[in-house]
Amino acid sequence: MFLELGVEIFREITRKLKVIEWVVLRLVCKAFNTITHHPDLWRKVNLSGKVYTPEALALLLPDLQQTQDLTVFVKKLITLGPGFNTLSELRSLSLQGCAAFRDIGLVCEMLKNNSKLCSLNIQACSFGGKLDTLSSTPAMSQLTTLKMGSLNVPSIKPIFEHATRLRVLDVTANFKVPTPDFVASAKVFPESLTDLSMRGCPQLSDAAIVEMGTRCTNLTRLDLGKCPRITTGALKGINNLTQLNQLQMPGLELVVPEAFEGLSLPNITSLNLSRTGLTDSGLLKFLCPGLTYLNVASTGVTDACLEYVANHTKALKVLDLTYCKGVTDVSALPQCLQLDVLDLLGTNVSNHNDIYAILDLPQLYKIELGRSAVTEETVEYLCTKTTVCLATLECRHLAPEFMIRMLNLLHKRLYAARGALLKASLNYPKDFLQTHKESCNFKTTLF
Repeated sequence: MFLELGVEIFREITRKLKVIEWVVLRLVCKAFNTITHHPDLWRKVNLSGKVYTPEALALLLPDLQQTQDLTVFVKKLITLGPGFNTLSELRSLSLQGCAAFRDIGLVCEMLKNNSKLCSLNIQACSFGGKLDTLSSTPAMSQLTTLKMGSLNVPSIKPIFEHATRLRVLDVTANFKVPTPDFVASAKVFPESLTDLSMRGCPQLSDAAIVEMGTRCTNLTRLDLGKCPRITTGALKGINNLTQLNQLQMPGLELVVPEAFEGLSLPNITSLNLSRTGLTDSGLLKFLCPGLTYLNVASTGVTDACLEYVANHTKALKVLDLTYCKGVTDVSALPQCLQLDVLDLLGTNVSNHNDIYAILDLPQLYKIELGRSAVTEETVEYLCTKTTVCLATLECRHLAPEFMIRMLNLLHKRLYAARGALLKASLNYPKDFLQTHKESCNFKTTLF
């Protein structure tokens, strides 16, 4: 019966099973045996869960010889076991989250024996707090992607002795790396870098960012979020990155508002400056026709800037104004015809006619109105706009009986609206479900 679906469809269904279950499936019949041996099924493999002991991995090793993208996530796994250094087709290896993994020698052997391996993710691995063996491996020069966040190591600079061809580098949440090492590392960052993430590094300083901005002028994506030591001085380095199109700098509270006015990034398409001192005048410097994602949550942006946003960012698809207390009027936003996600959580928008106008946007599918002045009239209008997903709508101030009626309406109108039911209902007290269960036309699991 299953095979009537077709080999391709059954193969896609098989991908949803655990890899160890593919081996068991072979015992069912010849057809299943053939399908689970197909090379396409083994090109991308994800081994997650405590079931993958070294013994289980050894059982899978013959099939893994044709794997190109291998992800292993087993927290207590110390080593992959013998034989994994023979995977000659491997192009990408991820050990992210294998907190007990210590066999750095095996990783080095895999690099030496396979010139095709160009992507390595060792985030949150243990390695005994040392990277000496890995950093001294000449085969590191073949890597183009290296993710080494949360490593709990005292220095990252030695890595760049041989890793000179990197295009993507992730060193997030390296808490033990001191400020001088970050500065020294920035001086030897590969000039080929196009994507750099240094989010959550508490010792990252302005000096390191300036050095990085001088050296890595080809960067197109930069993430500096939650780095508490970064101040206004870092913007000098960022201003050198003229090719930048994605910039993430949330939570940089020490950057003074006036400093943003000196930035000029003409190619920016994705911008996250949430929880910073950004004001209207600073935001105007970033606005360009190609901007598609803008997150200015918890900043000083006001109504005065929104009209300029609507007029100059026609390609804007996502706009996050969460807790922008200066935002009270969104009447200009209907000009953003490509807008599909709008977050007005915690704003002071009170004119419901503005909200109605926004809901007529042809691409809009998600709107966040939590903790705002929402009335029953507004909710009823929203529930008739079945193309809109109500995300975390705070309804405690509205009568439960009214909300049940609206949720039943949504259930009747569109199956896809169940996402709205889930979030809207959760904001009631815990006894809400039991009290109103019988009046619901939809399944109680929706809560």
